[in-house]
Amino acid sequence: MALGSTSITVANVHTLPYSVVTNVGQLATLYNPPLGSMLTGSSATFQWNGSNTATAYWIDVGSTQGGNNYYQSGSLPTTTLSQTVNNLPIDGSNLYITLRSEIDGQWAYNEYPYVALNVPAELAVMQTPAPGSTLRGNSVTFNWSAGSGATAYELDAGSAPGGNDVYQSGNLGNIFSVTVNTLPANGNPIYVTLWSMVSEQWFNHEYTYTSGP
Repeated sequence: MALGSTSITVANVHTLPYSVVTNVGQLATLYNPPLGSMLTGSSATFQWNGSNTATAYWIDVGSTQGGNNYYQSGSLPTTTLSQTVNNLPIDGSNLYITLRSEIDGQWAYNEYPYVALNVPAELAVMQTPAPGSTLRGNSVTFNWSAGSGATAYELDAGSAPGGNDVYQSGNLGNIFSVTVNTLPANGNPIYVTLWSMVSEQWFNHEYTYTSGP
């Protein structure tokens, strides 16, 4: 992460009960979801208490301490006190949230451990068209495998990750294919989200295609 200023460690990951000792002003502190808890889905909204000395915030989510392989927000204004992160793992793995506060031109941080939701059932997986391929024309049929433990499916297609401005199927029930007739065929990326309902919750895999002529 290139922030253009010196990063200094103020607090590390703590096992609960959670405590923070800082020496560079008051840092923003995360309070929701409950610290150290297991997340409830593949998306989570992280909320924090602001700092009265910070001039900006930054939140990273990763599989290792200080990592950002799942998400990095970039610099956020001090009016922003929450951030929703999508496409988190659902395999019971450890997650680390790094909440940074910019104080006097330096980035100081607190880190927080969480556990990803553990979904034992296999989710549906796209079979055709092959993920990453170029879609031909305005009409394409998407086919996927059945997910063990899944009771319903849904497919969205959009011009941005997680979007549905191109197509939204709604709940398809126990159906394993759908034809989309509204593709733009303009050479731009198309983002397809395949949802599986497991234990009354929706989880997804995301795929990227190119909308070809």
